[in-house]
Amino acid sequence: MSILVIRPSHPSSHFAYFTGGYCEPILTGDMKSLRSFESNESETAEELRRIRSLCRRWWATSPRDALAVRLTFTASEFSKPVVVCPDVLRQLQTLVPRAPLHLPPKLRLIEHCREAFPKVPIVVVSETSFFSDLPSRERYYGLHADITKDLQLERYGFHGIFHESACYRARHQLGREGVPRILSICLLPRPEIAAVMGTRPVMVTGGVTPLEGIPGETTCGELDAGIVLSLRKEMGWGPEQINTVLTRESGLLGVVGKTATLDTIFRSNDPEVRLAREMIQYRILLACGAGIAAMGGVDAIVFSGDYVDVGEILGPWLSSKLVLKGERGQVVPWMCFRESLDRLIADSAELTVGSMREFRTSPTARSRADVPAYLCAQAANVSPETGRIYDGSIS
Repeated sequence: MSILVIRPSHPSSHFAYFTGGYCEPILTGDMKSLRSFESNESETAEELRRIRSLCRRWWATSPRDALAVRLTFTASEFSKPVVVCPDVLRQLQTLVPRAPLHLPPKLRLIEHCREAFPKVPIVVVSETSFFSDLPSRERYYGLHADITKDLQLERYGFHGIFHESACYRARHQLGREGVPRILSICLLPRPEIAAVMGTRPVMVTGGVTPLEGIPGETTCGELDAGIVLSLRKEMGWGPEQINTVLTRESGLLGVVGKTATLDTIFRSNDPEVRLAREMIQYRILLACGAGIAAMGGVDAIVFSGDYVDVGEILGPWLSSKLVLKGERGQVVPWMCFRESLDRLIADSAELTVGSMREFRTSPTARSRADVPAYLCAQAANVSPETGRIYDGSIS
């Protein structure tokens, strides 16, 4: 199966092309004309034609099955990936007032994709879909009901693709009866933690925007709203300057005083990163505690994201800290889920398009090679000392 993945973002966008059963993309690169939200429309169309020409050499051996576009925000409109059609486009258009900077350029991109790839199904894979069924007690804030309704202020979560796939793998890895309670820790430049019972998230640190929750590389994370008022009153700052400070000059950058990543602070012995490391560890621990409270316990922890290797450091530490009453001596199992975001988006598109087509054979007759590697669970092997879950496909 052949899947072209496009991840539009600011300031840079990315594409990856998967074909012929390859686990890794055979083509990958940046989309130059999409680095600015003010991109010239003709440049965007030309860039897509360039990508089409790069992929064309493979089309003779592998048909173009789908084009997947990742969106970071679709509110709770879609609970799963959807194939673009007029109704889907109309639904997305209604969300523009809630994401006026994010959605318009993405919708224009989708239209350009339809023109450049007229016979190829386009699948929208959204980061917020996984959280479309959050419990009301978690979704809403303690604001006046009219304000909440008029401004549609609710918690969305923003790394659902990683969370959903990692939890799927963790459930099958555990192989236990009942509803497993999983803490999903997505380690990205803006980290996010979700508590998932079975297939349903019941807690997430992301909020109305990705700014809420755990401090990121440049984002402040959870913040007393009074601080924003103080910045306005005491500093005389306007909305744009406050937004710049909270989203681009805070987090690890603000605490350390220079550019820093999760990998940097957890692997460095430099004294100047110590406070940042302790703050991140502490905030992650608190969020995990909240997730355990929401689920009434925890059966496993799973790490994912760009900095998933940091999970090898956080895993044993969290496992030793998260000990429930009456369970002394028992460590919480944990694992690292290393599939890339591009691969997960491609798999979602493949499954979505496949579900629309009539299977000529029973789904159970499909070969193991047709199934994404992370869905092929192996028997769990849990270290009694550290709680680390090992198997042949997760290292």
